[in-house]
Amino acid sequence: MNSGRKQHLPANIIASAGVLAIDLLITASPAALITGIACHVTELWAWPDRDVQHLRRGFFLCHWYWLIYERFIPRHRHPMSHSLAPGLIIRLAWGFWPLILLWSSLLSDALTVESFPLWLITVPLRCIIGAIVSDCTHYLMDGYTFDKWLFGKK
Repeated sequence: MNSGRKQHLPANIIASAGVLAIDLLITASPAALITGIACHVTELWAWPDRDVQHLRRGFFLCHWYWLIYERFIPRHRHPMSHSLAPGLIIRLAWGFWPLILLWSSLLSDALTVESFPLWLITVPLRCIIGAIVSDCTHYLMDGYTFDKWLFGKK
């Protein structure tokens, strides 16, 4: 099934709300919001179809930013874009590199103090879980079977 953006966004909103609810039930922590928000932000900013030029909507710089990414992807639905490994890793690194740099800077500073702030580990983990749920929802909407999600073969 070749679904479009009109199907992906509602499915992702449901997945974001679902992962938020499950995380709230498990942890009973307001930090569960991070997981749900990360799920939705991944679909809005770094979804697997960023390798297709006509799907890069938004402000002017957004178009050129993701055009560079598109040039590295051999074809649409290639494992470099439509997979959890390496596709999701590449998109997260490309789409969120300023946050990754900030996190690594905070982490290196935190390693030098006596009391380590646990949020430096839990927040990125929640973001990664949200991103994985977002991508799995996308692959489900594209008709991928569960065994093909990891490496992107259809």
